[in-house]
Parts: sequence; structure tokens; C-alpha cells
Amino acid sequence: MKKILFILTFILLFAAFASAETTILRFDFDLYSNDTIMLKDITASTGTFEESENGDLPYQMVLVDEDNVMHLLSFDEIFLRMTDPPTVVEKKSISKKLPYLGNVGELFIYHDEKLLFNYDMEELCNHDAICSGFENELICPKDCVIKEQESVSKTGREEKKIEEIDLTGKKIQFVISIGIICMILALVLIILLTKHKKGHGKRK
Repeated sequence: MKKILFILTFILLFAAFASAETTILRFDFDLYSNDTIMLKDITASTGTFEESENGDLPYQMVLVDEDNVMHLLSFDEIFLRMTDPPTVVEKKSISKKLPYLGNVGELFIYHDEKLLFNYDMEELCNHDAICSGFENELICPKDCVIKEQESVSKTGREEKKIEEIDLTGKKIQFVISIGIICMILALVLIILLTKHKKGHGKRK
């Protein structure tokens, strides 16, 4: 009985963990002590996003759609390197995971209610049939699947070209082998004829 309860508990925990897996956006950016932000990358993947345990922290990342707050993540950063004594730094590299709610709305980043950065989420996919920028198959399948198909086609052409080159090389090797065999046979024939002439001369 205990074993059955353990198995059921494990299945329920696994199901809860699996259900928490969703499409997320990881924002990588440099945060400067003078309240400047430099966006480096936005990566879409499957995983779990971060949630705030304390909403009163000085930095806030807010996903907004039509004036509705869809997600809020608060965090704190200290511009010190933990040396002895601590060293003041001007930049911190930040990576935060937010839920992907579609290519709608905007992302705002605040510091003590001061707006530092905003990003239009519609820019995640521009539907131009080119997989570029921050696009991938999760958030922009039309653009990125086309690129993937082109890549497969290009790979097929390259493989065919390699096969043709390989076949040409084999033909060249075959011709060279035949040439070498003919040279050996000719050499053997010359040696045999030479010996035959010498033997015939001695009998005379």
C-alpha cells in the first residue's frame, strides 16, 4: 500500500512539474549604475519563468497589454563586486525569465518608478519570411520554419554536390589504377620479350 501511495505521489509531482513547463522569454541585458540598460538578447525556449517573492524591490520588469499588467517581476541589484574590500562596479549583466504571452503588449523596466527601458513585444516577429533578430520557431514559426526548409534544401544540394565530387574522385582513381596495371603488364611483357630474344640469340 505504501509503495502504491509513493508511486501516485511521484506521478502527481511529475505532472505538476511538467505542467509548469511553458514557453518563456529570457531577457539578457546590461544594467548600468547610471540607470542605463543595454539589451543584448531575447531567447525563447521551454521552461519555467521567474516570479516575485517581494514586490517592493527597487527594479521591476512589467509586461503590459492594453494597460493591463500581465506579469511583474521585482529584483534588486547592488553595484559591488564581492572582493575584500568590496569594489564598486558600473555594470551588471542581468538575465531574467518572463512568461511568453504572445507578440502583444510591451515590456517596461523601472528603477524606483523611473522608466529605464521599454520594448514593443510585436517586434519579436515581423512576418517577413526571414528568421532574424530574436525570432525562432517558438515565437515566429512562419519566418523560422521557412528558413529551416531553405536550410534543409541547401543541405540537400550540398550533399548531392559532395556525392558528385566523390563519384568523380572514384572515377579518377579507377582510371589511374587501370593505367598503373597497364604499365605493369607492359613492363612484364618487355622483360619477357627481352629474355626471349637473349635465349634465341644463345641458341644460334
